[in-house]
Amino acid sequence: MTPRMDDGAGPNDRQQGANWTRRRMLGGLGFSMMGLGLPDLFRLQARAAERGAARAKSCIFIFLNGGASHIDLWDMKPEAPVEYRGDFRPIDTAVPGIQITEHLPLVARQTQHLTLVRSLEMPGSENSHPWGYYYMLTGHPPDPARFPRGDTKPRGDDWPFLGSVVSAKFPPTRELPTAVQLPWIWDLMINDPYLGGFAGRLGKVFDPFLIGFDPKTTAYAKPSELFKPQSPNPARWQSVAIPELTLPPGVAAAQFLDRRNLLGRLEDSQRSRDDAGVRTGYDRYREQAFSLLTSPAAKRAFDLDDEPESVRDRYGRSINGQCALMCRRLVEAGIPFINFQWLAPREYYYNWDCHVDNFRALKDHLLPVLDQALSALLADLDSRGLLEETLVVVTSDMGRTPRVGDAISPTGRNHWNLCQTALLAGAGIRGGQLYGASDRIAAYPLDRPVRPEHLAATIYQALGIYDNLWANDVQGRPYHLLDAGHPLPLFG
Repeated sequence: MTPRMDDGAGPNDRQQGANWTRRRMLGGLGFSMMGLGLPDLFRLQARAAERGAARAKSCIFIFLNGGASHIDLWDMKPEAPVEYRGDFRPIDTAVPGIQITEHLPLVARQTQHLTLVRSLEMPGSENSHPWGYYYMLTGHPPDPARFPRGDTKPRGDDWPFLGSVVSAKFPPTRELPTAVQLPWIWDLMINDPYLGGFAGRLGKVFDPFLIGFDPKTTAYAKPSELFKPQSPNPARWQSVAIPELTLPPGVAAAQFLDRRNLLGRLEDSQRSRDDAGVRTGYDRYREQAFSLLTSPAAKRAFDLDDEPESVRDRYGRSINGQCALMCRRLVEAGIPFINFQWLAPREYYYNWDCHVDNFRALKDHLLPVLDQALSALLADLDSRGLLEETLVVVTSDMGRTPRVGDAISPTGRNHWNLCQTALLAGAGIRGGQLYGASDRIAAYPLDRPVRPEHLAATIYQALGIYDNLWANDVQGRPYHLLDAGHPLPLFG
């Protein structure tokens, strides 16, 4: 739904937001709108020559599905009236001058690694999850014409997922995928794939490798369950398996290889009749599947049983805690892009989309798991010497309304795509800094506004591909994979 401009915004805030929206409609964000002056421009130009020597070998992109409340987590407004600031209080962190919610005490000890971008916005005609998914996961705003028709399923001409761009630009390996999504499952409410999470116009060969639930425990939520706490069901919510890495029952590895060779010989006779480009993409896609099924390196990378029990306990025994641990293992295995799609804890189906009991859901179910998992991941990467070569990004498909209460419940916060906070750490990011600011009630960016295309450019810069973002369409015509956005000046 379209955000109400009176949702927590005073007259001056509304006018300021309207002015920004008009300026974006007239031509997008230039350097002045990013808060960058001429000295900043010169610094960015000077750094352009250094982009080839990327600091990041991997990126962990943590996506808090549903729209995490920036005003209750990262950008609190303790001086605002209670109907805006809500129930939580801020606490000091390891960095003087940076405060976050009292319910993330472990993450608060890790802020020396973090940059908090408090001026992220996604202006557009929609204020919905599909809009936010697509914009954040691709760096491109969706076509507004798709939404009135309900056309939110992924399609072949979509802009590609960030990880798919990385896959297209990084050299492929035989034993491990280049981009991974975990723990992948279709949307619990609409049973559709997440918009923006696939390769789109780059071609299916660059789709991310999907790690899902154990196939025996993938039951979906019922509509009647979405707004209610649920009794624990550990088998349903704590089991992670990778059926793609398991041979069918009764098929030995040698037998599997014989079948593969026979299939190859049969298809050789048809190659002359097939389109070479299509065949090349299909063959590469199939080779990846064969390689993963027979790869000891893949099985080692994805096997959490190799971890000591104390380490698994430190991350937390929830599915999200164990996926955070899996992210570290995949970085160690050398996988360039890992997308961690946060799943609802077993007691609370509604994810970060807290229309109902916002503060109870955050305090009792969401924040304790995030605090344990994210703090363990940052500390573990740092202690193992991996943080300097790993970019960690935490973001969401939207923020939440500044004013508590919406049409669904007086205790929730509604969708709000006009302001949220993103976190970045590692890979040369200067830790302990704030970039940008929101207004007095976290309704609109007040200083150095940022959009998803700038986050995408920053990720690509860290990975060393920002200056190599050209691709060819199916007819061989060149196009650019990121037609807007500049890397943010966050690196030391």
